[in-house]
Amino acid sequence: MSKFLIIFSLSLFIFAAHPTTEAEAGQFDGVWYTAAIPGSYFMVRQTDDNKLILTRLADNGSWWEAFYGDMSGNSATITTVISTVSAGVTVQFLSTTSATAVVNYCNPSYNCDLPAGATVNISRIF
Repeated sequence: MSKFLIIFSLSLFIFAAHPTTEAEAGQFDGVWYTAAIPGSYFMVRQTDDNKLILTRLADNGSWWEAFYGDMSGNSATITTVISTVSAGVTVQFLSTTSATAVVNYCNPSYNCDLPAGATVNISRIF
């Protein structure tokens, strides 16, 4: 039940942070996962005005962090807005179910799950 409440609360945060006039889903909206960072899931929200909001959730519900940035075509450059680190990531959507992410920077590095320059594959769960 606590996982549901966390996901519900974060969903409200995502939509409150960037409300749209229509409730239309973006083509990349959904829950994503990468084996490179076990124990985490990513909620993705693509807005009508070419913004990408990504929330990273711990699968045990103990923490979360938020990223936000601009999209250009099927690529987005996002940065942390709520996190214990300062990070920038470029996400390239290869299809509506797969993507790659490159860590552009992450500081302080001792607190980062992946080093700068790391590339990971991401898959959409639903």
